[in-house]
Amino acid sequence: LADRKSIVLNYNPFITFKDDPVKENNDQLVRATNFIKSAVRFKISMDETVLEPDVFHLNPKKSDTDWFKNIIRYVPRKLSWYGAFLVKAFPLDMSQYNRLFCSTRIPNKGKDKLETFEGARHMLVMHKGHFYVFDVITTDGSIVAGSTIYQNLKEIANNPSPPSSSPIGLLTTEERDTWASQRHAISAIPANHESLKLIDSALFALCLDDEAPSDPVHMTQVMLHGDGMNRWFDKSFQLIVCKQGLSAIN
Repeated sequence: LADRKSIVLNYNPFITFKDDPVKENNDQLVRATNFIKSAVRFKISMDETVLEPDVFHLNPKKSDTDWFKNIIRYVPRKLSWYGAFLVKAFPLDMSQYNRLFCSTRIPNKGKDKLETFEGARHMLVMHKGHFYVFDVITTDGSIVAGSTIYQNLKEIANNPSPPSSSPIGLLTTEERDTWASQRHAISAIPANHESLKLIDSALFALCLDDEAPSDPVHMTQVMLHGDGMNRWFDKSFQLIVCKQGLSAIN
């Protein structure tokens, strides 16, 4: 957090997803909708503490079984690690999972800080450098219907507005002290302050790109940094879905 270099390239890697085996599901908006539903389902499982622990199994025939899982859950927490060790099952660190959603990196002079916002139900969508938010979790804690999510994305993608003439997302590519000064000036305006709060507190970000990479080099450029207009690199993660459905997480 104290490094003052741009986080683009230095700290924001990407991982691409395989194409969906069902051809129709690789449509940009269909794929984006499915990603959103899956991400929100993961978030709800984590909040309800029913998410299965990450475990590295050296002997899965013994440890990755319903029998072992049912036994180990009744072992006191202080002793459970030793029980898992006996069958060569090693629990992985999940302490950062609480930073996965509703989290952002806030630029500050000298050292950035991480902030996580409780209770957020909305997500951030970027298209042509424009920013949109809509709820993906209902007031009772359920996932918003897939048809509603799809329709929201369709309206965003079909918006005839030209690309933003002042794409603020570019500022997140700056050297961190520079961006800290710029953000401070921007947030001094009350309307901007509220907009930044919506961006910061969003569950995660979705980038709907008009790019359609056709080779590995172009794909790497798009997923790693793109032109910077349609990104917000400070978010804990952003899903990128290209025109032909090619997707990645950054």
